[in-house]
Amino acid sequence: MGELAWWIYPIESIAIGAAVFIGGHNLTCYYPFLLSHKFYITVKNPKLQKILVSDQFNRNKSSQTKHEDRNKMAVLGFIHYVIQFLLLSAIYTLDLYLIVSKVADIAFNMVFFQAIWLKLALVSLTACGISIISYHLDHGLGTLVNRHSR
Repeated sequence: MGELAWWIYPIESIAIGAAVFIGGHNLTCYYPFLLSHKFYITVKNPKLQKILVSDQFNRNKSSQTKHEDRNKMAVLGFIHYVIQFLLLSAIYTLDLYLIVSKVADIAFNMVFFQAIWLKLALVSLTACGISIISYHLDHGLGTLVNRHSR
């Protein structure tokens, strides 16, 4: 199966990258009530703002960020993007090596590749889950503290 389905790894890598980006996009919302509200990254480029920074936490219109806060990226979202960029870069480099070795007919240790690729993919997806849980805790506890401080 390893030899017949070598092409599936690059396809799965693209799917993992899309899932990690979509799953982490809402982690970038900045709200003044977040426990981590003092730490944020300002994104000045309007095109990057639309790509990287979400303007609402969920589909509910009441979760939209204030207009003046839409250029701010929450620190947890930034950390998520950095970690995922590094992990996905390693995964895509492995995929590129796999493709080149198959096209150029270079000797390739598929068992070693599968072991490394699987570990990187699992770490990437686990880190995404941890980022989502961390942001939800920050958001939920910040909301709770904000309600009780009024």
